Amino acid sequence: MVFSGEVDKRAAADPRMQELEERIARAAEPDRVELRLELADLRSTLRAEKVSEVAAAFDSVHDIHRAVDVGSVDAVIEAVDIRPRIIAAIDRDLLEDG
Repeated sequence: MVFSGEVDKRAAADPRMQELEERIARAAEPDRVELRLELADLRSTLRAEKVSEVAAAFDSVHDIHRAVDVGSVDAVIEAVDIRPRIIAAIDRDLLEDG
């Protein structure tokens, strides 16, 4: 995951996480075991939610056409054109080497 730090930061800031951590801090030791298990489940749930949020935010800004615009990708090639483009590239390489 490219943005794991952002995902972790959002999960930690979630009010549900903060509330459960406060409950653990106030709980007597015997109750903390169960609350820590609950916390582990909550972390897993929040991580999945926050991964989706971060991915949606990224996708709303970044797409393949933007990647072409900024030079991260050379071109968007339609599926029907892939084979002819590969053949042309191989032919060019063979002509340059030959």
